[in-house]
Amino acid sequence: MSIKIGPAGKIFLVHSPFLTETSTFFKAAIEGNFKEGVDQEVTMPEESEQTFEHFVRWLYSGGYREETMPLGGESEWAARIKEIIDLYVFADKVGCLALEHDMAREFYLLVKGPLSFLPVESVDYLYGLPISAELLREITVAYFVWKVKTAFYTTSKILQTLLARLPEFTKAVLIEMSARYGQEDARDPFEEGVDFYLAKHRITDGQKSGGK
Repeated sequence: MSIKIGPAGKIFLVHSPFLTETSTFFKAAIEGNFKEGVDQEVTMPEESEQTFEHFVRWLYSGGYREETMPLGGESEWAARIKEIIDLYVFADKVGCLALEHDMAREFYLLVKGPLSFLPVESVDYLYGLPISAELLREITVAYFVWKVKTAFYTTSKILQTLLARLPEFTKAVLIEMSARYGQEDARDPFEEGVDFYLAKHRITDGQKSGGK
């Protein structure tokens, strides 16, 4: 199958079974009575070449693997998080639940660890998406409620500006804070593990992963 990506129409040649087994969009395009199936060509001018390249790598490797945490400062963290968010959004567009699962897991692990760090620009990017990416937003809110010290809210001008700029994010943070400090039995969601979030959003380990 020939896939043309981006305004320049860069061509990616991908085995059809890898696409039809993991994506409802590609399954319909390839196996349905559409021009794409007849011509064995799909055109996606609005998609990023880099994001699709990561998607193809995921298909053929059986999963997304980044063995190291980004250590190059805020810009490297932001770049990794943007890559994960973009892949999550692409997965949502093409109906690839396994990729959504993997990206949610990567995002969760990136922000829950001992070196966790979620740049303000990453929150801006996430809340500026054309889709809600609710699962990633929920993890983001949990990070700011459970990982960021409350004193930081009164001392950080950057965080204060972010809260003023994103009312939807601010509302979610306040609701989560109210639950955390208003309930005696409130539990840190990061202690529950990523499956807690995947189950809430009906993304489970039962979904196929990569080209399997």
